[in-house]
Amino acid sequence: MVSERPSSNPYSPPGHPEGSVRETPPVDAAPSNADRFRGTLVAAIVIFVIDAFGFSQGVWSVLGALVLVVVTLVSIRRTSKPRVVLLKIGIALILVPAVWASLYAQNALAQSRATTVIAAVERYHEDRGAYPKHLDDLVPAYLPSVPRAKYEVFGSFDYFDGTAGNPNAAQNPTLFYTDLPPFGRPTYNFVEHRWGYLD
Repeated sequence: MVSERPSSNPYSPPGHPEGSVRETPPVDAAPSNADRFRGTLVAAIVIFVIDAFGFSQGVWSVLGALVLVVVTLVSIRRTSKPRVVLLKIGIALILVPAVWASLYAQNALAQSRATTVIAAVERYHEDRGAYPKHLDDLVPAYLPSVPRAKYEVFGSFDYFDGTAGNPNAAQNPTLFYTDLPPFGRPTYNFVEHRWGYLD
């Protein structure tokens, strides 16, 4: 009678060959450097989208960049590669000028499109002797469609013909858009033919 040799593996039950039971990896394994780098990149992208196309102020990107830098410096002991630390700080520092560049480009686009809308309103006035009640009145004879000023939450043009609440009042139409939410609105007066700044 052959006696069964005891297993040297404490995880192997009696009667089973050694190594037949798989060892589970530790649950609390620390994230790799690549995981930490991806987390910082995703956070920066989210902050960029929220600030550049949502709040459109440039303030939130500054606060977000400061938080990312502080978090990186606090966790620097857990990151074994200095290159990862530099990349994460670089992402945070690039975030602010990237948002500001986007805001500048959006406002330049709004000015360009405002020039197109103003020209269409003026042609309408020349042809009909009155200003349109709404920008939709320009479609399709003077504009194929009413454009958005910018590609963001506060990105539409607002237009008032000056007779709201009093249809018999003389028209004094204005066109404006928001360049720095919630206020900060460049405004064009069609009677005076000049730009002003509301708020």
